[in-house]
Amino acid sequence: MKLIHTGLVSSTEANADRFYGKLLGLALTRRSELSAQLAAELFGIDRGCELLYYGETPLLFEVFVTGWSEPAEKKISHVCIETADRNDLLRRCGEMGFPVREASKGNQRVVFIEDNDGNLFEVKEQG
Repeated sequence: MKLIHTGLVSSTEANADRFYGKLLGLALTRRSELSAQLAAELFGIDRGCELLYYGETPLLFEVFVTGWSEPAEKKISHVCIETADRNDLLRRCGEMGFPVREASKGNQRVVFIEDNDGNLFEVKEQG
């Protein structure tokens, strides 16, 4: 079994471009549409939306541009990503205003970042 993509919600295309494109450096590789009928059948929502794809497998995000953010209160669900330079990514998060959550776990630093729509990303450093 392998992971094909991760589907997340963004309230606007601008939010998606700013986080996935500018911060994470992933290319917008494809656009698609989710029909209202399919949205209702699969997710119980009453309207369709645009789908934006950032990156390529194995790091591919399918972003549903819905016009609203999913509730983020006490959210535990997250995606874990690995980067060559975590400190540089965290610096850029600070510059761009993306929230960073940090905690100590023994002698390790556990780090999460959050996009404009409340999606959480655990960030590990390669190596």
